[in-house]
Amino acid sequence: MVPAKTRLDAAVHKAAAQYKELDIQPGMNPCGLSLDCGNIETMEDLLVAATGNWFSRRLDMPFHEVVYAPNRKVETHCGFDLSIGRLNTMKKRLRIQNKTVTRWCDQTDPIVLRAKLKPKDRKNTSADERLLLQVKCLCKLYQDSEGKSQPYLLVQQCYCLHDYRRMGRRDLKSPALDNQLRSMAIDLSDEKFRKLVAKDVAWKFQLDFASEQRRVKCRVLSNIEEPIPLTVLSLKDLVGQLEK
Repeated sequence: MVPAKTRLDAAVHKAAAQYKELDIQPGMNPCGLSLDCGNIETMEDLLVAATGNWFSRRLDMPFHEVVYAPNRKVETHCGFDLSIGRLNTMKKRLRIQNKTVTRWCDQTDPIVLRAKLKPKDRKNTSADERLLLQVKCLCKLYQDSEGKSQPYLLVQQCYCLHDYRRMGRRDLKSPALDNQLRSMAIDLSDEKFRKLVAKDVAWKFQLDFASEQRRVKCRVLSNIEEPIPLTVLSLKDLVGQLEK
């Protein structure tokens, strides 16, 4: 008898091959033949708004009493683009930096997000350099708040605005926003990780998918430390953090 994990992996690879054929059908890919999605900035804005709205409904409170979202210029200084928590309590808030990954949410290949230092002689900041600065801000905010401001990097998968390859197919279901295959919240409060971030060295997140459990594991890789495992939570888990 073929093990369940082997059967699941085979089914995933078969589905991926079918989807690849759909991707190249005329008119199906709104981004043309490019492997990159031109809607990434729009998608990220929409996913941030959708995530804020999800928390508002889940906590059963008006949006303006739960969510604070700074604009893009302020975001570069505070490190987060969503602050979640009840205004009538000072117990804890979630500070979330959102990253949208343009890939299919049913793929099991690892996701790698790199963070590196910005050269002093260059004005423009790359995505990798921005990630390092944002995470560093989040970790400092957590330390200054004495643990009340919980820092998370929320990685959300969405290839294109409407996951177009699923359009019209009744046999496929796209994971909901609160499914961990769609939204993965990396807990940045780990002390060993925060010490690494404070050293101003390059590092990277690697998210690995355990197909038999449908869960995600994260580790941080760098040249000066052993791999650091970090906790990955779902949106539902984050609500539980607020209710503790």
